[in-house]
Amino acid sequence: MEIPKINTKEEMLFYGFKDPALFKACLAKQCPLVHSDNAVPANELNLGFKLITSFCIEMWRLEKRLKRLQNEEPKIDLSSFFDQMQRIKDMFYREGIVVKDYVEEGYKEGISLKVLSFEDDPSLPAGVARIVETVRPTIFYNDKVISHGEVVVAKSTKK
Repeated sequence: MEIPKINTKEEMLFYGFKDPALFKACLAKQCPLVHSDNAVPANELNLGFKLITSFCIEMWRLEKRLKRLQNEEPKIDLSSFFDQMQRIKDMFYREGIVVKDYVEEGYKEGISLKVLSFEDDPSLPAGVARIVETVRPTIFYNDKVISHGEVVVAKSTKK
């Protein structure tokens, strides 16, 4: 059996094993599953994740725009659009993909977000910081971040 040679990180191959020990055991036994026909180049996986995250972000933006439109024009019935968007979100959720918008949640150092700016807010209690705007949501795949969110944080000015 011929196992493809891996010369660089870009040529890394993925064989679909979640358990590294099982993969090593399969390699040791010359398992037929570890074959170039069953391998996916890492750069193809990255392309898939980029496409998925881009789609999720655009869906999130579209939903925000539809909500704003509905608030501005309450006579317009957008329920069928929201139903369709929910079905798409449910489809991604079943596959382990979750889009998280942190707006109005508390902010703590170390959270897996990129803070674009901090704003002073004298109305917040001392020591409190809150996410006031999400510019880009966080995308998770099987509870692991695959795209970091970008947010604006308001922090208390009180000592």
